[in-house]
Amino acid sequence: MHCNHSARSHWLTAFLLVVLALPLGACGLTARQKDAISKFAVATQQLSDVSAAELTQIRSDTVMLRTEMMAINPKSVDLTSRAEDLDGPCNLDALDVRLKALSALKSYGSLLNSLATDDVSANVSASATTILGNLKQLKSLNLTDDKAQVIGTAINALSNLAIEGYKAKTVRKIVPRLNPAMIAIATLVRDDLDPGVVGGFASGLNNTIHEKIDDTLVKYVELLQPGTGSTAEDISAKKAALSTLQADCARVDSQLKNAQAQIQPAITNFSSSSSSLMVSVTSTDVSSDDIDAYFVQVTNLVRIYKAIRGSF
Repeated sequence: MHCNHSARSHWLTAFLLVVLALPLGACGLTARQKDAISKFAVATQQLSDVSAAELTQIRSDTVMLRTEMMAINPKSVDLTSRAEDLDGPCNLDALDVRLKALSALKSYGSLLNSLATDDVSANVSASATTILGNLKQLKSLNLTDDKAQVIGTAINALSNLAIEGYKAKTVRKIVPRLNPAMIAIATLVRDDLDPGVVGGFASGLNNTIHEKIDDTLVKYVELLQPGTGSTAEDISAKKAALSTLQADCARVDSQLKNAQAQIQPAITNFSSSSSSLMVSVTSTDVSSDDIDAYFVQVTNLVRIYKAIRGSF
């Protein structure tokens, strides 16, 4: 009798200690924080997808236009110069770096969203079943099915609370450390896709259209005269090629402006959601919904405690 009472005391004491320790480290993310993370994840995916597609398109358009330029005047493109060859400032290595940075941005948003929303209860339940199966093999515990069910419920409840706590702790550590780097990536992408910012992909394409073609190449064709190394037929062919090139330039220039109209809202949305995320994750404010959720958790723990007390 004394042994049974002692065993029961050990079970109850262990359970009580775990319950008392939980509020200190198992405080999950609040509803407001989960909402901020969800919006941030959507914003990172939108910005990453739109920007990656546009950067790839800019490089493709640059190569196309400069190939047409070279067909008209071979000296307009310098294949020995990394900055003046067919892809100009939009070389493949530069594109690869940008795409990897955007992929990191998108993955960061997905990671935070997974930590905030993924339901691990199924895995916890499977683990609890395995643990109970092993415990029931120990005859000294005299673990009946009723007792096993009570313990299983307790394991599920406590494990889920603990996991949510650790997930929340991880998010609160990650965001202040990584958000500045993600904001920096977004800023670089914004500048890269702005034709007015020198050194970016959009600026390079803009320069190809308006300086190397509309200005330099047009003057080159206008100055061509028969008998100076070009026949009348050659000059006529180059004028026709220039006309086609100018039409391509107008189309690409229009696409570039339309892309700007799509990218700007994505950048604005990212900036807003990023600021909200930082404020939310570092805030200690608790809403009425969070209080209600915590009350439900405590009520469930009390119910489990009573069940264990009655079973042992």
